Amino acid sequence: MKTYGDEGWISLLQDRMERARNRKIQNGSVFVGDEALGFAEREIIKDRLWMWLPEQFQKMPARMAKQKYPNTACMQQIYTNLEMTIDLCFTLPAGEIEKDDEEVFAFRDDIAQYVQQQYAPCEKLKRAVVKAGEVKVPWLEFVAPAEDTQIYNLLYFVALDVNKDTAAELLLGACNCPAQDADDWKNIFLQMLASMRTG
Repeated sequence: MKTYGDEGWISLLQDRMERARNRKIQNGSVFVGDEALGFAEREIIKDRLWMWLPEQFQKMPARMAKQKYPNTACMQQIYTNLEMTIDLCFTLPAGEIEKDDEEVFAFRDDIAQYVQQQYAPCEKLKRAVVKAGEVKVPWLEFVAPAEDTQIYNLLYFVALDVNKDTAAELLLGACNCPAQDADDWKNIFLQMLASMRTG
């Protein structure tokens, strides 16, 4: 049978269409770069916080976390990919806050000022909000230098109930990846934030 050289193009188009098919983490596998990632809801903080994360991500051992983040108070939980280049971090700093949106937004804005001072002029500092159900989640993004590369960071803040009246604990979350991968990951990070459930 005679061929006309179209098979390669057709295969390429089919591959591209397959990748374009699903962009939502709660609707099956999503292509991030060339990798297909499945997502599932995980309990992050017992009875208090759930979020959809990549199924391939595992908890980073404490020893590795201290090596990777030596200059900061280490996050209490870090989920990472096999190469340890994409990190999803969670911590509850000690102490209670008012269960008030304004206070959570104020924490975000204080951190944004600190980032500007530390990394001025900080590339791509942006502040915004995403909704997770009825909860407003303020976030900020910036690119900061690391040892031998530039890192894209998306930090977010959530008030987790301590009791049903006025007290809450502030969850500080961070998603980061190499800056060159930010176009692939930013939308995924924001979808993960929007998938959060609090108890």
